[in-house]
Amino acid sequence: MKVTKFYLKEMDCASEEQLVCMELEGHPGIHQLIFQLPEQMVEVYHEHSDQQILEWLEELDLGSQLIGSREIEDDLSTTVNLTDSQKERKVLWLVFGINLFFFFLEMSYGYLANTMSVVADGLDMLADSLVYGLALLAVGQSQTVKQGIIKVAAYFQMTLAFLGLANVILRFMNLDYLPDIGQMMLISLGALLGNGLCLWLLNRQHSSEMHMRASQIFTSNDLLINLGVILTGLLVCLTQSPLPDLLVGILVFIMVMRGGLRILHLSKS
Repeated sequence: MKVTKFYLKEMDCASEEQLVCMELEGHPGIHQLIFQLPEQMVEVYHEHSDQQILEWLEELDLGSQLIGSREIEDDLSTTVNLTDSQKERKVLWLVFGINLFFFFLEMSYGYLANTMSVVADGLDMLADSLVYGLALLAVGQSQTVKQGIIKVAAYFQMTLAFLGLANVILRFMNLDYLPDIGQMMLISLGALLGNGLCLWLLNRQHSSEMHMRASQIFTSNDLLINLGVILTGLLVCLTQSPLPDLLVGILVFIMVMRGGLRILHLSKS
């Protein structure tokens, strides 16, 4: 068995980490992936040529570079099954459900409260749900089924992001309104508590498995976005203008669109 290290220039958050998992786990002879997200590195324990692994990673368009490789002893201490344990799968399904619930909540009340940053945050939570759900649903499926699931999810996510961006552009033509700041803050606080619960559930597992660590990082990033939306509500209150809300909405919609494009690219690999 070999362990090969790769540098992925565009792997800057846990969604890309999940995409790497989904790309490589379907190939026999891949035994373990160890991510170093801050350094944008991944170590692959495998039985293939280094060039073959590099070609698979290049299909994700993450700027993959081969760093180095070495032979290791092929024993039970270094071979790890990529299949999730039953307990971890239950936690991931629970986190998936919480994110999906807050997607519907934030999308509905976000439009009622005229706040696009809350709508965008809801769409970001849907994007999280899709990543968690895809990682779970794709396990054990054929390559054709995996590609179909991924493609549908990617187009759905990108369509919602496009509609959100179009809505924001239309709102820029008429700035004669204010979001309902009370509802905006209340919904954002609820989403913050929901993501806090997700992070608590994930941390309880004390797992070093790649999919669990990726989920923890992903949820930590969501907490920062929730805090950003709450701060946006304060800025709207201080400026008495919808501009902070619209600008944050655009930023999050673009992030979601970018994630959808990455997922779509994966479906074609």
